[in-house]
Amino acid sequence: MLRILTEHGVDLFFLWRWMLAVTGAVYTATRAIQSLSRWLGGLDTTDRINRIKQHYIVIHLLRIRLRDFWWELCQIVLLAGVLMLVVRMHYYL
Repeated sequence: MLRILTEHGVDLFFLWRWMLAVTGAVYTATRAIQSLSRWLGGLDTTDRINRIKQHYIVIHLLRIRLRDFWWELCQIVLLAGVLMLVVRMHYYL
């Protein structure tokens, strides 16, 4: 799967891109999980202020409608499809 070895030796640029992508993905996932755990931990207390914050967040999450974001979701899917097409064309050409 990895095309690190070529007929001229090791492709360092490809190795660098691959390592950068893996490192960026792991870092992003780790930071997102840490942030989510801090949010949940901070709102998990029983005092009145944090209970009000919890209810405020829940109310706003319930008000979000999928149809309001339908066009944005379509754009994301379309752009992801175009990106996958460009990546596939890069490997075949």
